[in-house]
Amino acid sequence: MRINFLRFTKISLKLTMIYALLFSFVLILLNASILYGVKYFLVHQAIQQVENTSSIMK
Repeated sequence: MRINFLRFTKISLKLTMIYALLFSFVLILLNASILYGVKYFLVHQAIQQVENTSSIMK
């Protein structure tokens, strides 16, 4: 039944659905990469600050 729905829809609707799914996938991938990049940067910056502080305290 679902195949019949897709078979008889307009090509413009099919293209819109494909582009919407593709755009959503790219957006989620980009957001995830930014999130983990910022997390990586902040964690390593915090570790470096702790190491610098501990070397000053010695």
